[in-house]
Amino acid sequence: MNESQKKILKYLDLWGNTSRFDGTAMIYQKNTAPIIKSYGFADVLHHVKNNHETIYHVGSFTKLFTAVSIMILYEQGKIKLDDRLSMYIDEFQHANNMTIHQLLTHTSGIPDHTQDALYDPNEIMTYEMMMDRINNKELHFMPGEAYAYSNTNYVILARMIEKLSKMDIETFYKQHIFHVLGLNSTGVTKSSELMERFAKGYTYSGEGRIPSKTFHMSGAYGSGFLYSNAHDVYTFITALLKHEIISKESLDILLKPYHYIWYLNAHAGYGCTILNTEGSQMSSNGLIYGYTFQLWADVKNERGIILLSNNDTTAIGRMTEGIIQILNNLEPKHERFEDDVINDVASDLLKAIAGSYRCQHTGAMFHITYHMDKLYVDQLWAQTYQEKLFELVCVYKSTNKYIFILPDCEGSFEFTFDDIGCITHASYTYDLFTLPYEKI
Repeated sequence: MNESQKKILKYLDLWGNTSRFDGTAMIYQKNTAPIIKSYGFADVLHHVKNNHETIYHVGSFTKLFTAVSIMILYEQGKIKLDDRLSMYIDEFQHANNMTIHQLLTHTSGIPDHTQDALYDPNEIMTYEMMMDRINNKELHFMPGEAYAYSNTNYVILARMIEKLSKMDIETFYKQHIFHVLGLNSTGVTKSSELMERFAKGYTYSGEGRIPSKTFHMSGAYGSGFLYSNAHDVYTFITALLKHEIISKESLDILLKPYHYIWYLNAHAGYGCTILNTEGSQMSSNGLIYGYTFQLWADVKNERGIILLSNNDTTAIGRMTEGIIQILNNLEPKHERFEDDVINDVASDLLKAIAGSYRCQHTGAMFHITYHMDKLYVDQLWAQTYQEKLFELVCVYKSTNKYIFILPDCEGSFEFTFDDIGCITHASYTYDLFTLPYEKI
C-alpha cells in the first residue's frame, strides 16, 4: 500500500468512524490495486454491517447507463444525435422542437415530472401517466437555450431505446452492458422491496438516524432505478473508459463538455457531468430516499473514486473533494463545528431569524421556527423532517453575521443583519452547494 492510499484510508476513517459516512468506498489508481472499505450498518435493527459486497441504490448514476445505451444505438446506425425526437417519440407534443442531444444534456427544456404537484414517490407510475402530465405543460425554455436538470429527459430516452431495440430497457442493459461485463450485482429495481445483500436506506430527523421513506422505482424509469455495488461500478467505469463498451469516438462525444452549469462550475456531458474543458474528468452522482452515490473519474490519469452510501444526508461531495486533494498530494480540508457551539445568542435575534425562506434561484423553501430559545428547521436539502424538527445551533457570531449548523447533517445557515436588526442576506450550505435565500 502506497503513502497516498494510507492517507486516504485515514481520511475515510475520519468520516466512517464518526458515523458521518455509512456505506462503501473504493478508490483506484493506475497500476495499483484498488482500496475498498465499508462503514456502518446495512441494517441497524439487526446489526448487519455494510461490507464490500453490499448493494445500494445508485439513483441518477442510471442516467450514464441510459446515455451509453443511446451511444450503442448511435454506433449501430439506428439514430443520429441531432435527430428530432419526433422521429421516435410522437406522443410528446414538443417532440419536433428538440433533438436527442438536447435530452442527453438536459437542454431540452422539458419539465421534470418528479417536480409535478401530482407526483407521489410511492405511486406506481407508468410512462403514459408521465407523458400525460408533461404534455399539459409548456417547456421551461426553448430547446438548446439553457440547462435545467430533468429526470423526464432520461425516461423518454429509455422509451426511445425500447422502441428502437424492440426490447424493454432492462433487457437492453443486460444484453449490451451487464452480461458483457459480468455485472452480477447490478440491476433494475422494480419496486421498493429490498433483496439479499441490499443495504436499507436511512436518513436523519431531529431525533437522529431513522429509516428513510420508501420510493417506488417506477417513477425513476430509465433515470434512477438501478442498484449496484462497488465492484460492479468499478468494473463498469473502467471498461467504459477503456472503450470496451462503446468506441473511443462515441466516448469522446459522451464526455465532451457541453452546456455550462453555473452552480456546479462544470459542464453537462451525456448522462454525467464534465469537470473541465478538456473532458478528462467526469462525475456522476445519485440521490434517492435513503441513499446517495458519487463517482469521480480522472480519465487521463486512470484513477477514480466510488462512494455508495445508505444514508441520504451524507456530505458525499465533500468526502470526494477531500480524497481528490489527497490524490493530488494536498492536505484535505476537514471541518467540524460541534466543539464551537455558542449558547448566548439573544432571544430577540433568534426570533428575528425565525420565518420562511425561499431560494432565489430554485424556488425551494425551508421554514425556521423559534421555541424556548432554540431554532429548528424543517428541511435539509432534499430531506424533510419525519419525526422531529432539526435543531440549529450557533457556531459563529459577530456584530452583523451569525452561522448556525445542523450538527449531524453537515448543513449550515448564514445570516447577515443590518444596523437595525433586519436580515439583509441569508444563505444555506449543504455539502458543496451554497445558495442564497430571501426571507418572505
